[in-house]
Formats: sequence, structure tokens, C-alpha cells
Amino acid sequence: MFSTADSHNTLNYKYVFAVNHFISRNSWTMFRLPVEGTNTVRSLFDNYGNSRITTFNFMWNESLFNNYLYVNYALGGYYSYNKGQIENQPVRRYGFTPTLQFMNFVTLSKKYKWSLDIYYNMMGREHMPQTLRKTNHYMYASIRKNLKQWTFTAGVYNIFNSYNEEYSVNTGADYNYAFTMKNNPRNVQVGVTYNFGNQKVKGSRNKRTNNEIKRRLQ
Repeated sequence: MFSTADSHNTLNYKYVFAVNHFISRNSWTMFRLPVEGTNTVRSLFDNYGNSRITTFNFMWNESLFNNYLYVNYALGGYYSYNKGQIENQPVRRYGFTPTLQFMNFVTLSKKYKWSLDIYYNMMGREHMPQTLRKTNHYMYASIRKNLKQWTFTAGVYNIFNSYNEEYSVNTGADYNYAFTMKNNPRNVQVGVTYNFGNQKVKGSRNKRTNNEIKRRLQ
């Protein structure tokens, strides 16, 4: 059994405020429980009880400096509360997880159609029923060149090599343990895209779509 509620407000098509609330009376997740008399744990996917999540988000979209800079920022987070039990072991974990995301699209040359794209994402400590995931973040930057119907990109993902998922697990026994997942190393990405179709028709269709979206928001 679950229920949801949401609310959002948009100002001048640039600022969006959103709040969502989720309640579940029948929540499931993966647990790691100790095996009695050993130094090992076992994994168990089971129903532990109730959970509530409330999310808060503020988003800002705007074009600046005569369209040389386009920004898309999202600042928010969510509060989670988990309560119940698993095999007579109590489950009670709660906390707030902040989030930050921004995308900057910088026009380097309108004449030669060069641009720079910068993307950054950060998620604070995440409070799961049995596990605490530590703060992680990463940045991606790429150079983009448009040539008629071709788009060429070259960028670096995880620039600071900082995206490591670190977990701390409370087993409910006399010991806890932690582990790290390093599955997103720094890497270089190169891409080539060709846009098929009549560009004038596409532009007209996109304009109609944008006008329709604005009309619905009014």
C-alpha cells in the first residue's frame, strides 16, 4: 500500500519549485544479515515495514549574455524515514540527502559553431534502511562542434576521479562493515552524430511543440 502527493510551481518558465511526498506501508529492500557463529553475512530481500520520502527541488533555467551562456541548475534533496523490522531486528533509519546538479552550455563561437558543455552532479549521504551511502560527486566537460547536420563531441567524464560509491552497513550484530564500488573511473568520450531529415521542417515542428508546452503551463 502506498500513496503519493506532489506540488509544483513555475515562474516565468525559468524557475520551478517542486515538492513530492511518498508513503509506503509495504516496503522491500535488500538486507545483509550475520550468520550466527561465523564471521560471514547473508543477503536477504524482504519486506521490512514502512517508509516515507519527501523531496524538495528548485530548478532554474535561463539564457544569459546574449545567448552565449545557457544555465540549468537544480538544487534540492529528500528526507527519508524507514521503520520496521527484519527477522526480529529493528529497522529505523532516517535523514536528509542534499542534491545538486548543474549544466552550463557555453557558446565559444557562434560563427564557427563551437561550444563547451559542463555538467556537475552531487548527492549527499543517502540514508537507506540498513545502509548509509556516503557523499559522491562527479563532473563531465566536453567540446562540441556543429557542422551542417553533423555534431562532433569530445569530453572527459569524471574529471576529478571522484565518483566512488562508499557504503557503510549496520548488520545489527557486534560488527559493521564498509565497502567501496569504483566502477566509474575517469575516461575520455568521443562522439559523432548525424541529424537526418529536413531541418526547416524540424525547426517548425519544435517551435509548435514549445508553444504548445507554454500554452498548457498558462
